[in-house]
Amino acid sequence: MFNRALQGYEHALGPKLLPSYLLALDTKFAFGDLFSQTGRKDLANVMYSRALAGYITVQGPSSKRCKQLKDRLQALQIAFAESKVGQDEFTEPRAAKSRPFKQKLR
Repeated sequence: MFNRALQGYEHALGPKLLPSYLLALDTKFAFGDLFSQTGRKDLANVMYSRALAGYITVQGPSSKRCKQLKDRLQALQIAFAESKVGQDEFTEPRAAKSRPFKQKLR
């Protein structure tokens, strides 16, 4: 639904005006929220970044929306870093400490 809204805005306004249209920026913000809540952090990061760039242009870097987006982008970066640390713990080879599979079952 958000994607169709963005396509409609782009069709009506053209690609040059789209980044500065507040309703399109609000849609990108909401799209980022949706991606973040569904675990697609990389796409959330893209949408939040696009919305932030537009809000900085239209409202200035000290606006309420810019602060919200900066906070959400920072939270995504922290979550991404934490997930990398967690993955490293489980993906490191530990051949010296592991037992054969049959011994683990006993």
